[in-house]
Amino acid sequence: MSQEENTKPETVEVDDLNHFVFLLSNWHQDRINILKQMMEIPQGFEVELEGEEPMPLTGDLHKGFKIGLIVALSELGTLPFVAEPNAETTDESTQTH
Repeated sequence: MSQEENTKPETVEVDDLNHFVFLLSNWHQDRINILKQMMEIPQGFEVELEGEEPMPLTGDLHKGFKIGLIVALSELGTLPFVAEPNAETTDESTQTH
C-alpha cells in the first residue's frame, strides 16, 4: 500500500452550509489549479511509477498524459452551484451595532 492510500483525509468541523460550500469550492478550485499546472509539464519530464524505473514523458506518452489531464479537468468541470452570500447575512454583517 502506498503512503497516499494509507493517509486519511483531514477532518474539518463544519458548522453550517455556508462553511461547507466554502470548503468544497476551495477544494475544487485547488484541484483545478493543480491539473492546469500539470498541463505545463514539458516533454522529457521523468515520472516514476511505484516499483518501476523512471520514464520520460515524450511523444505519445506525453500526449496521453495531457489527454488524461484534459479528461480529469472535464470531469471536475464547473461546480453545479454558485456560492452567493445570503442577503440577510450580508445585511446583518454590514450593520453597525
